[in-house]
Amino acid sequence: MRSRDHGDRIWCDAVDLILYLAKNGTAWFTSEVLEEYRPVWGKPRGDPSRMVEMDPVLPINDNLYVGRDFQPGNAEIHVLVVVPRRKFNSLSGIQIDTLRRSTFSQPEMDTLREDCIHLPNWEAGIVHNVPSIWAFMKKIGGSTSFDKIFWRLEEKQVLSSILDRWREASSDESSLADMRLRSIVIGSRGIGKSMLLALMAFYIFFIYKTNVLFYRLVFLTPEPEFLSYLGYENGNAVHYVLEEGTTEEAWNVRKELNHQHGIRNCRLVMDVYSYKDVPKGFESYTLLGTKEVDIKPQDSVTQHYLLPSWSQKDLFSLGEEMYDFRSYGIKERYATSGGRVRDFTR
Repeated sequence: MRSRDHGDRIWCDAVDLILYLAKNGTAWFTSEVLEEYRPVWGKPRGDPSRMVEMDPVLPINDNLYVGRDFQPGNAEIHVLVVVPRRKFNSLSGIQIDTLRRSTFSQPEMDTLREDCIHLPNWEAGIVHNVPSIWAFMKKIGGSTSFDKIFWRLEEKQVLSSILDRWREASSDESSLADMRLRSIVIGSRGIGKSMLLALMAFYIFFIYKTNVLFYRLVFLTPEPEFLSYLGYENGNAVHYVLEEGTTEEAWNVRKELNHQHGIRNCRLVMDVYSYKDVPKGFESYTLLGTKEVDIKPQDSVTQHYLLPSWSQKDLFSLGEEMYDFRSYGIKERYATSGGRVRDFTR
């Protein structure tokens, strides 16, 4: 079964479907009205109890629902389909030798959560500790040299804008509610995008309690392609990493997660070198980080955010507080860095 408007395949046995006749008296509910019931962030909206519940085993044109005079082909039947959430068993059935699974212990969950849940309230211009997320990033290509982050005002502003739009989308009744969650963060190499994306991936995982697939292309490593999955299996928080994988293997993982959860219940976060590097099948991201600046919007609601180069003041503070740089050499470092942390700290 496939949704006509959105093309999402419904993976479910027919007898497990919950069907409602989308009719109020003699009038069918319109698609605009039915949008009230579309889930956002995996959470249902609207109460279908005012509709007639249908038996999924009976023919859809049974007299009980459409009357004796109805003839197939004469008119449309509007049906609200509620797909029960599938029980997620495991990704272990996928035959990929380099797909590694681990379970987060409760102490690990606590420290990961502590690293990111206060993200919107972080004070700008100071150093924050992120030991667990830094350790996570080391497994998928690395990011910063230390388990700390200097939180700039620019990062705080980008984060605030994205979260504001997510909150608006989650309460919006229009058909674009889900698409409004798409955001692109643009910034040059070594400016801090990757750590910001990792923090936001865990923020989505903990705050919105949804599954997250994190895809990275890191061209500074021998094996540039990394795929990491954060999710739940039978109540346990798990973490999968695809090591030295191929794009085809990453896509197989993506398809399986869509099969198990539905595309809206597994958010895709991508960290790529250039916008054109987004592989086929991975276009439905929630959050994308890229260095490319000349991007033509795919639609009118995907928002772009620019992370600018670091100011002299912020780089000096970073160098003194995290790298113990002395004043006599710090100006020379700044002059050759181009405002990029990676070059400033070499």
